[in-house]
Amino acid sequence: MTKIGTTMSPAVEKHLTQFLEENTKVFAWSMTDLHGISPDIITHRLSVNPEAKPVKQKKRMFGPKETKQ
Repeated sequence: MTKIGTTMSPAVEKHLTQFLEENTKVFAWSMTDLHGISPDIITHRLSVNPEAKPVKQKKRMFGPKETKQ
């Protein structure tokens, strides 16, 4: 779903809506729609060591009631 901003004029909104509806074939809805493009190019992978232990982060204090002066 595409959201169109509320600050544009009705004429611009109508033109943009018409343009997007006419060009729905341009947009890829899933990886299977991208014929000829290797999934290795469009897939994001995090380089995390699977043997590393998780680290518990220090609790951060926010707000005036937690701060001591």
